[in-house]
Amino acid sequence: MPSNENRLNLPLTFEKSTLNDQLDYKAEKWLAVGFIAFVSSFIWSPSRDGLEVVYILFFLFPLGYLFFKRKAYKTINIDLNLVLIFIFCVYATITALWNTPKDIFFLLLQLFLISTWITGAFWLVRENKINLLKLFSILIFIGSIASVITIIEFYGIRSQSFNERLTCWCSAKNSNLIGGVYGILALMSYAFLITEVKLINKLKYFTFFILLVMPLAFSQSRASLLAFLVSIIGALLIIRPKIWIVIFQLFLAILMALVSTILLSPTKLLESRLMSGGERDLIWSEIYNQLFERFFFGIGLSKDTKTIIPGVDVFNHTHNSWLDTFYRTGFIGFLLISLITFTIVKKSLSLKSIEGKILFLWILFGVITLTFDHRILFWQIDTKWFFYWIPAPLIIGLYKKHSLLEKTNVKLK
Repeated sequence: MPSNENRLNLPLTFEKSTLNDQLDYKAEKWLAVGFIAFVSSFIWSPSRDGLEVVYILFFLFPLGYLFFKRKAYKTINIDLNLVLIFIFCVYATITALWNTPKDIFFLLLQLFLISTWITGAFWLVRENKINLLKLFSILIFIGSIASVITIIEFYGIRSQSFNERLTCWCSAKNSNLIGGVYGILALMSYAFLITEVKLINKLKYFTFFILLVMPLAFSQSRASLLAFLVSIIGALLIIRPKIWIVIFQLFLAILMALVSTILLSPTKLLESRLMSGGERDLIWSEIYNQLFERFFFGIGLSKDTKTIIPGVDVFNHTHNSWLDTFYRTGFIGFLLISLITFTIVKKSLSLKSIEGKILFLWILFGVITLTFDHRILFWQIDTKWFFYWIPAPLIIGLYKKHSLLEKTNVKLK
């Protein structure tokens, strides 16, 4: 017969184990819900500060518990892309030492936020704790509602002309950011539209597609429209729908173009948007001329990314993320981010599942958009994360998960 000491310890050990299991389960659920809340907050958050609050409360806290209290980090199975991203971010942080050393604490915070996001999102996808198709469906649904609200608020309540570029109440406040976010969401709905078999689902995603294309069109963002066009062609090439679907969609596109011509003033739009370079040529030529002064290490990063061109104007950034990276972190930083981007795009292109194809379209759109706008990618949590840092770990995690499954199947055979 067991002693009294053993009898007392057995139930306590069991209850402690049960409590830990319950905490683990709740933390995983909290993290999964927080993941969706954070990714979707790029659509509905009213400000950049709101994005950070959602990230910290709903993603970082449960991630910290699982990684350090329950030691989930032991199951990460590090990927080369994660290492390269970390090296790039560390190097970008160090460059502050030869620009504005006091800003290194600001950049250390960004290093922490990007590193935790990349690691956590990668782990969630690799461990199959997130259903990416459901995530895309949720983003499409929330985006469609936000689209209606944004258009009504801008053109209805504020009584703006349809020729005015759409702006928003959310964190994607300016027209270029609106075009980028809704362009990505429209691509998601388009991918579902051309892969769905049931007519009712096709009609559903067609409705979502129209609702999501409208903010993109009203934004008049040339970079986003170009990225959308290229990505649509990419979708047709990698998904390969039936020819009658393509012909029908082409007919609808022509019809929508005619309707847009009736509603808008195409001559004015051509003059104000297509015929104007927005002074990007001046910015790029000025930055290009300065690249060779500090070719290998760049001028260094700081909190102030303004670009001053004497006799022209002061700009918030260089309007080209890749050029800005070269300018601030030199050839070394540019080489690192180019290698990261190349390997991520290559991995996404090799994914054969529908979620993999959507992620390829997402990163393709982002890479094109970042070529014509925005600053260096190593920066605060803001809408530009949605173009690159959000899809990047999802691609790496999904690729790793598929690779592990293939290895397992080979061993079983």
